[in-house]
Amino acid sequence: MPKYLDHHKPPEGITDEALQQMRTDLQAGKTTPNGVKGINAFIGPNDAWCLVEAPNPQVVHDLHREAYGIELGPGDVVEVKSIV
Repeated sequence: MPKYLDHHKPPEGITDEALQQMRTDLQAGKTTPNGVKGINAFIGPNDAWCLVEAPNPQVVHDLHREAYGIELGPGDVVEVKSIV
C-alpha cells in the first residue's frame, strides 16, 4: 500500500490525552474504516507531520477533516517511499 506524509498545523487545543490515544493507536497498528494505517506522527509547537499507509491521498485528506477538523491543502499530502 502507498505511504503518504502529510504536513499541517497541530490540532487546536490538542490534549495530552488525545496525544496518548494517538500513540496507542499507532503502536497497535490500528487501521481506520477507510483504510488508513498510521505509521508514525511528529508534532512540534507549530507543525505536525503524519506518516501513513493509505489507498490514496484523498482518504488522508478525508481522515484529517473528519477526525480533527483540519483541511489539508493540495501540497500537504505527498507520496513517499522508504529508503531503508
